[in-house]
Amino acid sequence: MRQLAARLLNLDRRVIFVLVALAILVPIIRPLNLPGLRVTAAVRGVYDEIEALPPGSPVLISFDFDPASKPELYPMGVAITRHAFQRGLKVVATSLWITGAGLAEEILHTAAREYHKVYGEDYVFLGWQPQPVNVIIGLGQDLYKTFPKDHRGNDTRSLPVLREVTSLKDIRYIVDLAAGTPGVETWVVYGTDKYGVKIGGGTTAVSEPGLRPFLQTG
Repeated sequence: MRQLAARLLNLDRRVIFVLVALAILVPIIRPLNLPGLRVTAAVRGVYDEIEALPPGSPVLISFDFDPASKPELYPMGVAITRHAFQRGLKVVATSLWITGAGLAEEILHTAAREYHKVYGEDYVFLGWQPQPVNVIIGLGQDLYKTFPKDHRGNDTRSLPVLREVTSLKDIRYIVDLAAGTPGVETWVVYGTDKYGVKIGGGTTAVSEPGLRPFLQTG
């Protein structure tokens, strides 16, 4: 056993790199089709909420993560945004994390290009501001005062996508993609619970156990 461990420790790193490359490439070239994979009830619940919204409904997506959590949350952001555009929903996006602003813009731009959506008409990125609790409360009271300008410097009152959205009370559904705090709990306490807006959340694996009580209580 010790000899095996010693041999593994002295293994040429190039061999390890080749093995890792094969482990990644083989399933891509020949999908494994593993049995037992299924959509969980939590994932289905978010999908169904978006699917049930009539076209033109405003939804808010908050990109509250950073590059370190990109592998887990970026794909969720792309999937949620694509689904919203596919359904013809109006996307209002923001970020409580300054590190999420660039990632949010990238996701929105990618999905909008795929579905031929126009900035300012079909979607908007409000951007980031400090003091996340105040931002959420402000959005619940007056979106235009909280974000007089969007991330690109446009007057929010002039954007067609926000014509019928003055506060969180006009939002039909919120999806928060969060790597920590501020995140889902912050939106639940200061946003959805206070203003009665439904919320769906995506989070990192390490944060999921702490958020499960929110899911279990509905």
